[in-house]
Amino acid sequence: MDIPIETWYAAIFKRRSRRTYQSKCLENEILDRLRAVCREFRPFPGVRSEPVLNSPEPVFKGLVGRYGRVNNAPHYIAFIGDKNAPQVQEAAGYMGEGIILEATALGLGTCWVGGFFRDDAVRRDLTLSENERVLSITPAGYPVFQEDFSARLLECLAGSRRRGQRAMGVP
Repeated sequence: MDIPIETWYAAIFKRRSRRTYQSKCLENEILDRLRAVCREFRPFPGVRSEPVLNSPEPVFKGLVGRYGRVNNAPHYIAFIGDKNAPQVQEAAGYMGEGIILEATALGLGTCWVGGFFRDDAVRRDLTLSENERVLSITPAGYPVFQEDFSARLLECLAGSRRRGQRAMGVP
C-alpha cells in the first residue's frame, strides 16, 4: 500500500481521542475503506488489524464505573500481534496509528484503548491463531463533538489534544 502521506499528515492536526459516539453504523463506502486499509497497511511482519462490525459495548470497560468508558460506538478495530514477533508492541503501535489517521481522514472518531477492554469479549469477535493476541483496540464511529466533563478531564490529564503535534515538532 502506498502511504497517503499528505492525507495522514493533515489528519494529525485534526485527530482527537473520542469516547462518545453517535449510535449510527458507518456507511458501506467508509466500511470498505477501513477494511481495505486494515488489509493493505501491514508495514511490519507479525501484526495486523481487523475491523469488527459487532457492537463493542460488551468489549469496553471503564476505568472506574462509567469514568473513562466508551459510549455508543457502532464498531471497533482490533490490533493483533504474534507473540513471537520481535518488537510486536511497537510494530502494532505504528500500524495502529496509521489506521487511526486514515479513520480520522474519513471523518471518524477513535480512541486508543490499550488495557481497559475485555479480552475474552474481543476474542469472541475474531479468529486468532494460537500465537496471536489482541494488543489494543479502538472504537470507530461518528463522534459526538460535545463531550461531558469526564471526557474533557481525561483528555486534559492525558495531554492528548496536542500529542500528535508535539510528535511532529509543532509548538
